[in-house]
Amino acid sequence: MNKKSLAIASLVLAIVSLIPLILSPDTLSAASTFALIGVFIAIAAIVLGFIGKSASKGFGIAGIVIGVIAAGLLGLAVLGFGAMKNATNCVDLGNGMSKCEYAGQELEMPTPYVTEEQKKK
Repeated sequence: MNKKSLAIASLVLAIVSLIPLILSPDTLSAASTFALIGVFIAIAAIVLGFIGKSASKGFGIAGIVIGVIAAGLLGLAVLGFGAMKNATNCVDLGNGMSKCEYAGQELEMPTPYVTEEQKKK
């Protein structure tokens, strides 16, 4: 595979890595897994972008930039989903939000991201 193909693959992977930001499953475990897979795809896009940048500067740099942005946003999503997993005593507010306890504080979060405890109730 030549370096120009790697630069194009970098851009394609970077765009594909954004999919978990658009299509997120309804459960926390699936959403965090989906986001984590997106992070790995974004990292692959960054690596391929650096390798292919010498043959096709535009595609390579675009893949790197979009990959870095995607990895950052998805990394924050993974951390956020992890925080929501540890929430307890969730109460559905009826407006698409739930009020949950996390680290001694009350937080409001979207209702589709229910905790395992909330599913049991």
